[in-house]
Amino acid sequence: MLYRNCMRNLLVLLGFAFFSAASGQTIGVDNRHGFNEDALLGSGADFDAYRAVIEALGFTLVPLDSFLAGDIEGLDAVIINQNYQTNLLSADEIVALREFQLAGGGLLVQVDGGTDFVAPVMNLLVQPYGVSFSRAVTEGAGRVIEGFVVHPVTVGVQTVGIDAHRRLEMSIPPALDLTIGDGEDDMLAAVLGERFGAGNLVMISDSSIWSDPDSGSDFSIDFGDSLRLFVNSLLFVTRDGPPTEQVIRRASAAVDAVAVRAATRVGAPGGSHGD
Repeated sequence: MLYRNCMRNLLVLLGFAFFSAASGQTIGVDNRHGFNEDALLGSGADFDAYRAVIEALGFTLVPLDSFLAGDIEGLDAVIINQNYQTNLLSADEIVALREFQLAGGGLLVQVDGGTDFVAPVMNLLVQPYGVSFSRAVTEGAGRVIEGFVVHPVTVGVQTVGIDAHRRLEMSIPPALDLTIGDGEDDMLAAVLGERFGAGNLVMISDSSIWSDPDSGSDFSIDFGDSLRLFVNSLLFVTRDGPPTEQVIRRASAAVDAVAVRAATRVGAPGGSHGD
């Protein structure tokens, strides 16, 4: 137990040491994969707050429809959403993303419980890190998860909620399981770049954890510590941290502003979400 605690504390220190406090970094955000138009991370109506937080933290957001080497060159981090039956990542794109990470770029890989998800394609991307996404969808009624390993990604995170996820199946290092519980609690993992390649990596089992409050998800970005987890993940993959309370407040204000705009749209004559 003492050894495990020491290793956890060392990981926190190492993670913070690799944050560079850089500003104006650029994040490429998946605008190709989603179970419908609203679920596109780069432009969808269910992820307005998601994008607002990225920009509120000072990052430049670049929507991505392709992930070939020429498309992601020069970015500081790339966010990939789960693949469905169409527009799958090609072999060349998977190679490009792996080489991007090995050259120092950060990756945030997200999946969810969509029925047309093609797990083998995403697993080609993450299995070299000792992780795979389950082919089975579980926790369709939602699940609250409490208890996280000490790590830069989990600073200040005590409670999050998932809604129909594909849990992470851990096999070998370098990926670190960031939840204390096993089984259906296995929703989050990270790779410290020093241990494998050069870029930091975060993997999460449910994209809807960061969807808008009015998206219809059982749990969204305003539940528990989901927002803080998102901020931590962004700062970890870009090495632009550690998070401060001022940063968290700025992110929270961005989410609140999106909620106000959404309420205004709904309250206007003929208005609806996404208009």
